[in-house]
Amino acid sequence: MSRQQCDYFVHIPKTGGSSVRTLITLNYQEDERLNLYGSQPEIFNTCQQAKRDKRQPRLIQGHMPYGVHHYFNDDNPNYFFFLREPVARTISDIRHCMRNPKHGFHHIIGDPELSMSRRVELASEIIYYRNNMTHYLSEVFFAAEVGLADLHRAMDRIWKSPFVGITEQSEKSLLILSKKLGWKCCIPQKMNVSAPTSSESIDEIRPLCESFLLFDIELYQIALERFEQIVTGYGSLLDEAAEELTEIFEQQALDYPQLQQGTYLVGEALEVPVQQTLESLPESSPLKRWISD
Repeated sequence: MSRQQCDYFVHIPKTGGSSVRTLITLNYQEDERLNLYGSQPEIFNTCQQAKRDKRQPRLIQGHMPYGVHHYFNDDNPNYFFFLREPVARTISDIRHCMRNPKHGFHHIIGDPELSMSRRVELASEIIYYRNNMTHYLSEVFFAAEVGLADLHRAMDRIWKSPFVGITEQSEKSLLILSKKLGWKCCIPQKMNVSAPTSSESIDEIRPLCESFLLFDIELYQIALERFEQIVTGYGSLLDEAAEELTEIFEQQALDYPQLQQGTYLVGEALEVPVQQTLESLPESSPLKRWISD
């Protein structure tokens, strides 16, 4: 039996992945998806167990490095991932650590008496926070510091990827992703929205953050260029559908405010009736036309 096409979602933390997870739940059956989390040995063991169980998932997702397809001898992998402005992503990641006592670095940067500047200083000494996105896409995955060759490897994967999402362009990114993967439901349950941060507070610590995010900054610029290439092929309907999706997200925030800071795991029940929302749209709506186009 030949192996079916498999999609791989490299969920880089704090890039909007919780919302993507809700779409994964809606578009894949439980036995069609494999979730990978933890350290590199834990990810390897989960992959080995899946092979022993003779599983052939349609989608493999998680906080996993690019390269997981090697464990499955998959010579035709289809990867997708989102990138976010590096300083904003890093601050959001640090704040997540502050809020979560179970986080592995909470004992280092979670002290409520610390200033944000001091938290960033402490984070800069932890390999996880230094060029996080480059680590995920270069396969180094925090086993060592990334170097220039690793950055170039990550850039190459962005240029060759059929899809690269941008967190700051989440509506357009989600719509393009849904079309490329043939997802019938393209309206996610919006989750884990970062609390707004004043530009002044970011500007104060931006130089310090940039000092240990040099590779991520370059990688993000390449991602923006690749995203613009992808978007160009879709015309005005994408703009109209994205505007409609934005309105739906705004209504979700009003109707389900408790979800805005929540984290969602693949397979959990959804609180927002997104499928009903989609079905209730008129056939002439941009979102309906986007799906059927």
